[in-house]
Amino acid sequence: MPQQIELRNIALQAAQPLVHGVSLTLKRGRVLALVGGSGSGKSLTCAATLGILPAGVRQTAGEILGRWQTGFSLCPARHQDCHHHAEPAQRL
Repeated sequence: MPQQIELRNIALQAAQPLVHGVSLTLKRGRVLALVGGSGSGKSLTCAATLGILPAGVRQTAGEILGRWQTGFSLCPARHQDCHHHAEPAQRL
């Protein structure tokens, strides 16, 4: 694992721009929080960092330095979807 992973001016796009101008440094052994409103690009930024962008989304600018070496693999993703877990009209 690298000592740090650095994102420099990352931009992500599908049919429209999704994330623009993200720069950050993840240092080994440290915690970094991404904070933002719903739809602000937190999950896509993490996916880009891990190299697992969803189909149709591509990195259009910037660079990611220090990604994990080959041999690193991820389990299939399970995404949270609050709409399938909580029905507002249902009594709890």
